[in-house]
Amino acid sequence: VFVEIASPCSSKLSTPAQREEWLNQLLTEPDWDWEETKLVLALKWQRARREGRDGGPNGYAVVMERMRLAEYEGGPDQDKDLVNDMELRLELLNGVPANTQSSLSSKEGKRRTVAAKVLQGLDFVDIGL
Repeated sequence: VFVEIASPCSSKLSTPAQREEWLNQLLTEPDWDWEETKLVLALKWQRARREGRDGGPNGYAVVMERMRLAEYEGGPDQDKDLVNDMELRLELLNGVPANTQSSLSSKEGKRRTVAAKVLQGLDFVDIGL
């Protein structure tokens, strides 16, 4: 089932140009699919874990496991927990740009900014999913 869900996402993000455009839209588009963003994050964390680049034993593998257990589902408080857990681990990644910022409202902008920084810190544009 996961492969069926992930496949369209992977194919539309197959080139660096597509990933760069997707990341720009994440930061700027008012109507954005946050569920797709979480899927992209999970795919990226999965690959980074296999490559030993996910921040170690207390890194994004912990966030991915909590996501798998649906601990971030249910409403705004759980979504806030996801954003906080991602943000706490940014220091475990190399190359997280300080100037990444969403142009959207504070709450929505923050979750998208944090997601973008995580993806950038995991070389999403250059390496892909």
